This record gives sequence, structure tokens and C-alpha cells, in this order.
Amino acid sequence: MGRRVEVVTKKYMSVREYAARHMVCAATVYAMCAQGTLPHVRLGVGRGTIRIPVDAVGSDPGTETRQPEVFETRQPGGASC
Repeated sequence: MGRRVEVVTKKYMSVREYAARHMVCAATVYAMCAQGTLPHVRLGVGRGTIRIPVDAVGSDPGTETRQPEVFETRQPGGASC
């Protein structure tokens, strides 16, 4: 007859913890959340606090959306812009 309470044992990490683990800036993590490339939950009222589920995080999430960087090399003595 009492209330049934469900205990949540899922682990979450903060934006700072995620940023430190993946060696990126916290602003990058916020941007990934805003773009929808990083699974997250918001806790609290208003803007709340962002938490990232540990089990939803792979070794480097978001890499499937990143494009490889291409750099143009110039030969010494060549024309410059």
C-alpha cells in the first residue's frame, strides 16, 4: 500500500568530466549537445544542468559526424595569396 520507489542506478557525467575525458573544451560539449550529436539529459528547472549518460558514451562519440580536415601545402618559393 506504500509508494513504490524506483532507484535509478544509471551513471552520468558532467560536461566538465566529459570534456576532460575527451580532451575538448566544455563549449564544444555544449555545442555537441545543442546539435544533437551527443546524447544528454537536462536536470532541473529552466536551462538546468546537462548530464551525459556514461553508457551512451563510446571511446570518441561524434566522430562519425566529423569530416577529416584537409590542409593545403605550399612549396617554398611558391605564390602566396
